[in-house]
Amino acid sequence: MRDSHGKSSDAHVCRTAREEQTSTAPDCRSFADCFYQTTFDRGAGMEAFVLVEHGGRWYLAKYYVTSSGVK
Repeated sequence: MRDSHGKSSDAHVCRTAREEQTSTAPDCRSFADCFYQTTFDRGAGMEAFVLVEHGGRWYLAKYYVTSSGVK
């Protein structure tokens, strides 16, 4: 990611959301989505982090960047 976008120099939270599964299954978990508007060396983009809660701890489940402005 750093090769294509460069280092991040600024990031602002755009949106966060938390959802809790209501299933009675034993692996019932909470999820959180966090989106950041980020400025990289080669342009602006949106970073997305998907977190999952398991056993009282939060883990990164997915990370991606979308950008139409990367040079």
